[in-house]
Amino acid sequence: MDEKLLKLKDIAEKKIKCTLAQLCITWIISNPDINCCLFGASKSSKIEDNVKSLDIYKKIDKETFIEIEKIMDNAPKGEMDYLIFTQYPSRKNVVMNIDYLKY
Repeated sequence: MDEKLLKLKDIAEKKIKCTLAQLCITWIISNPDINCCLFGASKSSKIEDNVKSLDIYKKIDKETFIEIEKIMDNAPKGEMDYLIFTQYPSRKNVVMNIDYLKY
């Protein structure tokens, strides 16, 4: 398994007490740029598990989101201000008040 996935699985199971899939869905729905999250399921029990992500979202604090963002290390960069050659932080980080990325 990928190193990033192992770290995320560790956060999910030990810190939040959820599945990796639930953590992923929670991370997706926390993004202010995403309007809906569509997921497939072959059983009704999977749908129930996925819906539990809404409860998990309420439990995750800002520090955990920052930890996940650091593990993923794939946050989009903000737009460039070409007048002063400075990159703005991404909209997601501004809306979520996450300032750990150095631009």
